[in-house]
Amino acid sequence: MKKILGYKFMFAAALLMSLASCNDDDNATETMRTEKANVTFTVSSTNVVEGQPIEITMTTDRALKNAMEFKLSVLSTASGNFREFTVPAGTETTPDSGFGLIGYQITMPAYTTTYTFTIVPDVDFDIEGTEVFNFRLEEEGNSRGLIAEANRNFTVNVADYVSSDVGVELVWDGSTANWFGTIEPGTYLGADGERHDLTAFDFDIYVFDGSGTTEVTEFAGATSNSPESVIIPSTLPDGEYLIIADFYDAPGDEAQPFALDVTMNITKFGVWSVSLPLEYMSDGGTSAAAGGLGDGVLIPAILIKTGTTYELLDADTNETLAQGRMASVRSKIAANKLAKGRK
Repeated sequence: MKKILGYKFMFAAALLMSLASCNDDDNATETMRTEKANVTFTVSSTNVVEGQPIEITMTTDRALKNAMEFKLSVLSTASGNFREFTVPAGTETTPDSGFGLIGYQITMPAYTTTYTFTIVPDVDFDIEGTEVFNFRLEEEGNSRGLIAEANRNFTVNVADYVSSDVGVELVWDGSTANWFGTIEPGTYLGADGERHDLTAFDFDIYVFDGSGTTEVTEFAGATSNSPESVIIPSTLPDGEYLIIADFYDAPGDEAQPFALDVTMNITKFGVWSVSLPLEYMSDGGTSAAAGGLGDGVLIPAILIKTGTTYELLDADTNETLAQGRMASVRSKIAANKLAKGRK
């Protein structure tokens, strides 16, 4: 009997120790789930130029053993919009990510008391004047880092990038923002009855000297990018330059031919900008396999450079000026594509 009572006592003691251990684990789990830190942040500059990074440095009053999640968003009172900047270290939120309206998820690593991320305003092809970005940085996701409500908002003024260079951009992807703000690519109807991305079409930009014999940007706009863009440097000699659009390739799987919405944007950064709509049909390109360039090559504009002063001419009003150089231009474009073995 004494031995049995002894075993019962030992079992009861073990059970109590087990329960105490479980309670400790539960308490640890609860602490892990509810631990919080107070967070403040500083902004490196509130007046910047497009392309100039803005550093946001976050500081906590104690390091946590778990990462802290935040959301950076743009308030509706801003004149600048969410699509005019990037956050390289951030992740764009989606409707099902649990972060509310569209923004960037920012994650501060575990065991840190200081963390810096950057906001980079885009260098674009529009002349907009100074834009005002009203940002908000707040706890979201796991909400372990607390930012006082009064300290969550900050404003950055972004001025146009100014340069003596000229930028050229070719856009055809037909992308739009959905109800949430997520960018969705434009599509076309294929012969298979399915929708396909317009980025399956391929356009290039070339800039030739006035003689039509030399491409002056080292074919920087002849890639697989969408959109295509190229910089015409101000260091080039004075003279005339042919700005060329080339419908390089088409997937050839359309249900039927359709008009492509293609736009060439040309800007002297911060000074002037022009948008030229280009007329293309989906079956009007010439593929590399076809070996020709044909009607896929257009010269929408001619740039006349005098020092850092430029005059942009509509090539339609100077047809003879441009047309006489087309043979040379086409042969140079074809030779470059053969040399690179593109696509």
